[in-house]
Amino acid sequence: MGYTACPLTSEDCKLLNLKSLAIRMEVSYDFVKDMKKMGFELPYGGMTTLTHALNWINANPYFREDARILKTSGCLSNLRHRPLQYAGKFDSPRSKHG
Repeated sequence: MGYTACPLTSEDCKLLNLKSLAIRMEVSYDFVKDMKKMGFELPYGGMTTLTHALNWINANPYFREDARILKTSGCLSNLRHRPLQYAGKFDSPRSKHG
């Protein structure tokens, strides 16, 4: 069997931000935020296409469950709010000049 090219549609050429993507997919904004949190990239300067998003969802069908587990475990909030006070040796102040 050979590769058969699928013709591009106008939807393949429209760039969408997360809010527009959520509207176009008829899902909540939290849904697309979870996609991004779980590794979905916006490859075109912070924008994506519907086809790119749907391909990612098909490749990552359980992302929503994984995102929920991360949210409830508190791992993300711990990482965000943990200050980096020391680098290198224990009890040595962090250098401000590299």
